[in-house]
Amino acid sequence: MQFVNQYSFTILAGLILILFTVVSFRRGVGQRPMTALVALALGFLLAYGFFNPGEGSIGGVQRARTAIGSGTPVLLELQSPY
Repeated sequence: MQFVNQYSFTILAGLILILFTVVSFRRGVGQRPMTALVALALGFLLAYGFFNPGEGSIGGVQRARTAIGSGTPVLLELQSPY
């Protein structure tokens, strides 16, 4: 279940692309369905790249502790990778 939770966007996007491809090929291959398929795949890739959480900008635990303990206000944002 944890695997599905972690990769739910990738799994769902893949299933949608497969379903769209199957429906498009049953109706006949043309330029419009292929353009829509490429646009859908590109949209999923851009969404994944935009919303995928990455490494924080602080760089490490020691640098975070130093920044927090320096006496200046620090915005601390916690994010779960799951």
